[in-house]
Amino acid sequence: CDDVGFTTTNLLVFDDSFNVASDVANVVVVDLLPPTLTLDATSTLTLNDTGFIQLEINSIIRNVQDNCFDYTITASDAAFSCNDIGQHSIQVNATDTSNNSVSKQSTIIIQDTTNPILNS
Repeated sequence: CDDVGFTTTNLLVFDDSFNVASDVANVVVVDLLPPTLTLDATSTLTLNDTGFIQLEINSIIRNVQDNCFDYTITASDAAFSCNDIGQHSIQVNATDTSNNSVSKQSTIIIQDTTNPILNS
């Protein structure tokens, strides 16, 4: 992975009589492998006392790997409020430095377990 990009290399060719020829070759090394990503199929989040919750994306990732070890994770939704109570499908993307990416879906269930406060 450190060699991704344009590089030159020396080539040596030997024949059966031990004659040798050499030349320089231009080589382009590319990373075409996307990361792998495994998510929890379903996760439940409970709104806090103010009616909000922020999804910690790492909490639903079971495994993520890339052959070049460097990647970023993004999610289609991460902030939820009382308006979001119920089931939501979110998309999580893992993208490596060569711009290879993988997308997976996970179901997030938003629940409100805070008792209402009656002001009299």
